[in-house]
Amino acid sequence: FCKGTEREPSWNWCHCNPSFQGAHPRKMANVGHLSLLELGETVEYHSATCGKWVPCSIIAVKSDGAVQLDCKTGYWMQAEEQMEKLRPARNGPTSDRLLPRYQLGQYMEYKSDSLGRWVMCRITSLCSDGSVELDCKPGWWMDVEAQALKLRVLESSHRTPPVTPKNCASPVNFHSTTPKAGMSMTFFSGSVTPRNEPSSPAPLSVSLIGPGGGTRANEKVWGKMAQESTFRLKILGRARASYDRYPSCWEGGSDPPNLESFAESLPEDLGACLLCGSRGGQVVLPTLWKTRYADVPPAVVINGGCAMALPEAVHWPETAVTIHLLGGQDGLFMAGLNKEEYFLHSRSRVPTGNSHTAMLLVNEMTHVPQSSLLGVVLRPLILAAIGWKLSGCAPAADFTQIMKSLLQAGWTGRLAYTLGHGEWKDQIFELAQHKRGKLRRGLSELRPSSRRTLADDGKD
Repeated sequence: FCKGTEREPSWNWCHCNPSFQGAHPRKMANVGHLSLLELGETVEYHSATCGKWVPCSIIAVKSDGAVQLDCKTGYWMQAEEQMEKLRPARNGPTSDRLLPRYQLGQYMEYKSDSLGRWVMCRITSLCSDGSVELDCKPGWWMDVEAQALKLRVLESSHRTPPVTPKNCASPVNFHSTTPKAGMSMTFFSGSVTPRNEPSSPAPLSVSLIGPGGGTRANEKVWGKMAQESTFRLKILGRARASYDRYPSCWEGGSDPPNLESFAESLPEDLGACLLCGSRGGQVVLPTLWKTRYADVPPAVVINGGCAMALPEAVHWPETAVTIHLLGGQDGLFMAGLNKEEYFLHSRSRVPTGNSHTAMLLVNEMTHVPQSSLLGVVLRPLILAAIGWKLSGCAPAADFTQIMKSLLQAGWTGRLAYTLGHGEWKDQIFELAQHKRGKLRRGLSELRPSSRRTLADDGKD
């Protein structure tokens, strides 16, 4: 590079990567950015001080896309800034720094001295010297030597270790009572991966309740998910079977076999996350809570069936983790309420003592969610629910990214999640008119508010 060379215009990632030819530079920060910036990669940074592009290397990466450079150690450069200041190195040498043994977002087990056992965790940051940051130990970089003693890879196993405190992979804030044998979410076995050999995370077992799950309407969505290496999808039951009918306590309901008896017959191992929609959320999930209580995995509840005025009171555990996907065009479950009333009514059904619930209302969603919507939101909702259960802390960053992704795809709505006893953090994501007439996408934060109760309008 010649001293005093003027900055070259927008020669960035989308121009040099064949898979993104024609992509608008401004959109690149939100399209596959992590797949383009890798730990140890040599890049060029435009230095305002030097007035030129200087070679450097990526020495740390975060799961939100932020990176750290060896020429600016300690500073996390966010995705938007990367689009202005980073570009691929021109015939630059590959960094000889230590390559990562693990992957961002990979599920691991950490040996906790304070708890005296292995606890489930997830890798949130990687550094080129081999150190990692875990969600259970934020702010602390674990070096390679410590990893050999305190970190091991999760691998699904049919053989379940004895139920003892030291073999239980569930941390205290996992909110689980007596662990059940065979629960793939709770028990794993594994060993440290050999140095410099990347490991593939074991797939997460996810169970979809067939009745009400849209297995026909969204068959392509579930088929695509079943092919992902991230998940191992199990569909439990099927729609229109002999048991696919409401129990006798419902108007027009029936004696067994029904959805209640179906729920009671489900296997103990429901995986790392439970998916249910419509009547699956109305009957199957409440029955599981009633019979198993806290042993039910976190759930993504499409249509928010358990957050309705039902014929029987819902035995909603205060420790239950649920993320509800509600439709602003759900004429079946809204029961004449407008979107604001429907959202607040659903929130009011959550027990005051529960601090692990989120409500996501998508204005354009119908009772049977559009496949394009599920394609945007389903995967991150599942991972957010699992992460919430693992850490005990609301996945605020995940929720923000989910809203941004929905906005980018043209969806609008509202998201609220519990902060504590009766308190919610509430945000609206919408397309608003800019003063110059251009559309802008934005998030509007509402004040944390207590649950408001609307009068029940009878049976939903």
